[in-house]
Amino acid sequence: MAGPAPQSQQPYGSPQQPVPQYAPPGKQRGSVAPKVWGVILLIFGLLAGFGFISSLVTLGGGISGSTFAPGISPEVKQEMDRMTAEMISDMKGRWSFWLNMAGDGVVMVLSFMAGIWLVFKPKPLGRKLAIARALLVLALVPVAGYEGVKAIEGQLESQARIMKLSTEDAIKKQEASNPSANQEEAERRRKSAEKAMDSMQPFVKGASYGVVIITSIGVLIINALLLFFMTRPAVKEYLESVESGGDNSIPGYDPSMGLMKGPPPGAQPPPNQPPQSPPV
Repeated sequence: MAGPAPQSQQPYGSPQQPVPQYAPPGKQRGSVAPKVWGVILLIFGLLAGFGFISSLVTLGGGISGSTFAPGISPEVKQEMDRMTAEMISDMKGRWSFWLNMAGDGVVMVLSFMAGIWLVFKPKPLGRKLAIARALLVLALVPVAGYEGVKAIEGQLESQARIMKLSTEDAIKKQEASNPSANQEEAERRRKSAEKAMDSMQPFVKGASYGVVIITSIGVLIINALLLFFMTRPAVKEYLESVESGGDNSIPGYDPSMGLMKGPPPGAQPPPNQPPQSPPV
């Protein structure tokens, strides 16, 4: 008759405690948003820098429309330069131009500083600068929209006058090289050109205003998202942890050993087992 089944015995030297587990890979909670938005802010800083430089160029006299219209008569070139100077003078007389220009300069500086302290040197100050930058941009959206509309109105008016002068100059050259059979033919050419320009004006005006509206909506959405992510508690805790030199990404993680101090989060420790003698 077979005796009782022998109890299973563990091999000599087998560990009685669970094998230490290495820290699972993963990103620290709240570490992604600062890096992503830091890069975005650096890009926005470059764009704001281009806008600020453009404003400085405008203060210096800008670029005349005659620069991009070779072959025109001296009379037309002189008139185009005069209208460009008049448009710039009107722009300098608007309070919205100066406020928008100053805002672009401050936004440029805040964007660069926040981007550096979120990506290259993560600090809580970068988060605060990003929030300040977003609030400033949101406050300046009405000013930028108003200045954009006024600038478009001046540009459209100048463009209409310049196109009319250019068309008349082209008709004169055409008449000189190929005279019309009579005065009625010359008048017909002139009216046809003016009709074509008048039909294009509503589309150009609508497209210009549409760009201002779409740009303003995009600015509102992007900066609202920036505020949302920068005000998350996880982002604040991450930046404070990095500044203090700590690491709260993995509970129970010992950064000096690369091992878990205890069982994984949520796991139950194994019951204590009495030591067993090696097999005879």
